[in-house]
Amino acid sequence: MTMKDDLSADDDVMGQKPGALGMGRARSFPLGLALGLVIGGICTSIVLRDSEESAAIVVAPVERPNSPVNRVTYVKITPGMSSWEVEDMLGSGEVIAEQGIIVDEKGQYRKWENLGRRVSNSSGTMSDHDGQPREDVRRTVRWSNGKRMITVVFQNDTVVEKMEENLY
Repeated sequence: MTMKDDLSADDDVMGQKPGALGMGRARSFPLGLALGLVIGGICTSIVLRDSEESAAIVVAPVERPNSPVNRVTYVKITPGMSSWEVEDMLGSGEVIAEQGIIVDEKGQYRKWENLGRRVSNSSGTMSDHDGQPREDVRRTVRWSNGKRMITVVFQNDTVVEKMEENLY
């Protein structure tokens, strides 16, 4: 008799009869599933804890040579310049805050505010509207190179204020 002839239809793949190790298939599956979930949870916890710890590592900002974020460029930025002129010198920056309202001739408006973590949007119709459409948008944009920063405030795409950090 060969080993193949010795296996019956009730044997599982390893040649064991169900329940030969003290557990039938019906009981071993839920136990295996539970054990797998516990092990998976422990591994996930370790991975997430390690990723949170690595996220806390502070990496020093890297300065790029020949960056336009410098004192010479900062001095060239003057009130009244368009946002396009500033972007021609510095490239596109990061919008760090924006507030605005747009009103059409019928008095319908859309108002928004994005100040980092505080964001709000609203719309409606103004009751005391004079019939003139208007747009009033204040946007704060920052350009950085390592620790060096230039921040410009635009009112309706025109420079109204500028600030620098670590350009000396």
